[in-house]
Amino acid sequence: MKQKNISLSTIFLVIFVFVIIIMAFFIYKLDKEKNAEISKVKDLNNQVSSLESEVENLQGKINIISSTINPENTDKSSVSYVVLSIEDIEAEEKNQQGLESKTKKITDKEKIDSLMKIINSATEYQEKSFIPDFGDIPPCAIIYLANGEKYTVCAGDQIDDNGETVNLMTKWYSEDGSDKTMYKLNTKLGEYIEKLFNE
Repeated sequence: MKQKNISLSTIFLVIFVFVIIIMAFFIYKLDKEKNAEISKVKDLNNQVSSLESEVENLQGKINIISSTINPENTDKSSVSYVVLSIEDIEAEEKNQQGLESKTKKITDKEKIDSLMKIINSATEYQEKSFIPDFGDIPPCAIIYLANGEKYTVCAGDQIDDNGETVNLMTKWYSEDGSDKTMYKLNTKLGEYIEKLFNE
């Protein structure tokens, strides 16, 4: 009887080990598939960003050609379109990685005018204590002009400057933001960009 119990215990132990091995294999396989999907998502995001950049560059060239053909009908300093950029919280949570953004192109003149009214109301802020790369994360807006030029504005924090509430904004023309300038305005630019994005 004792020998029979030992044999049953051995059989159950072997079955248990076999089940653990199978479970470990499936867990490994699922983890491998998950990592492969995450890698595909990253590749697709990179491809989308690359395509958006190509489209923007082509649009800039089209604007230059258009203004060359019809110079009398074009205000070279006017805004052709705006590309809004806001933080993509869902993508960040899904991919479990750092800052991700989503973009939206705005061509509606009324919406562009309302945004430009806020941007153009900004005055240069002389405070030099902020780090140079302050305010280069979403919400942002890339302003594309009719002459093919573009510049970027990003919403900064709201601060108390000697009792005065100041909403900060950064603005730059270069690709790397080396000519970044800080401005102050009375409106929360970030909230307005997000509102435009969701309309």
